[in-house]
Amino acid sequence: MKPLFLLRAAALVISPVAANITELPDDLPCGVAFSVRNSTRNLLAALRDPTIDPGALGAADVFGSNAGPGPKPWLRGSNLLVTIPYCYREPYERASLAWRVEEAIKIWENALGGQASKDTGHAVVFKETTDQGRPLYCYDLGASNRFKWNDDIPYETVSVEAVSSPVFIASATIGFLSDPQQPEPWEMFMRVGHFASSVDVAHELGHVLGMAHEHQRLDRDKYVKYNCSNLRDYYRRLHDATAMDPSITPDKLCNDFYTALRYAFTGTQFIRGTSPGAWSRGWPVHSASDAYDYDSIMHYATQGASRIGCAANQLDKCALTKYKNGPGRPWEVMPIPRNTVPSGEDLSWVRNVYPWKE
Repeated sequence: MKPLFLLRAAALVISPVAANITELPDDLPCGVAFSVRNSTRNLLAALRDPTIDPGALGAADVFGSNAGPGPKPWLRGSNLLVTIPYCYREPYERASLAWRVEEAIKIWENALGGQASKDTGHAVVFKETTDQGRPLYCYDLGASNRFKWNDDIPYETVSVEAVSSPVFIASATIGFLSDPQQPEPWEMFMRVGHFASSVDVAHELGHVLGMAHEHQRLDRDKYVKYNCSNLRDYYRRLHDATAMDPSITPDKLCNDFYTALRYAFTGTQFIRGTSPGAWSRGWPVHSASDAYDYDSIMHYATQGASRIGCAANQLDKCALTKYKNGPGRPWEVMPIPRNTVPSGEDLSWVRNVYPWKE
């Protein structure tokens, strides 16, 4: 588990902002290290327009400055708790997702030994926005504009959203991303697909806390073997990319985040050394310890995104495996199982970043 942020002071405020918001694409990476304020949403939409010259978009400038500060820890309140507020966009999404979100929160709480307290050593509280016990929804349900944010909810709140795409699992922004000087609504989200499990949502809550993928550590090649061409959508995305731009190479598709994002390639979630969105901002995936944590809930499993045919007895068809005896013997690999609970290192990270204070 890797922090991507530096601690800064900020206050929860509500300020005026334009009401017209661009919808997010359904194929964003699992962890998103940039604010999805409206200027960023417009850029994401433009990335998919084949008539636009990529060099004219100024992606580095937009994602590097205009989109606001990078990930940082959530703020500690006057009660000394670190409360992470979330709201469901509208009632049908709460009806569909609440049980999975609540189970995912329980996965973290149980692993940590219970709710925030001196005994458990952490101060984290995930809290749904309510009014006298009734849910408050991110949308202003009485407004004619579907995207009008509910004025009773601070902008610095995670929007929990349902995605109907049959291939989408889940995605979330990483850490606290709101700009305290110019906050906007809809900057932070957790999006959950129809087939996502509570474990998938627990992984996304790790992102919300500020954790990045273990397998994207800068030193990961000492511990895992990554074969980009074994990702399930590799050949389709390479075909799409080269049809639009013949100069694109397999190496560029696999290792250039901007290119992978433009063509909706799942390789965005495997690029070594950076977390999605952080490639131009200088937010490396830092390690909380020297030990590589295969057991982290933030580590992908071998079969998670691999192409058809990947199996324990056909690891040569898998995208991500672990070395038995280091990279010097690359043919000796093992499958990485799916981790369903936070590891000891994950829990230490939470207690170090969000310790209990009195």
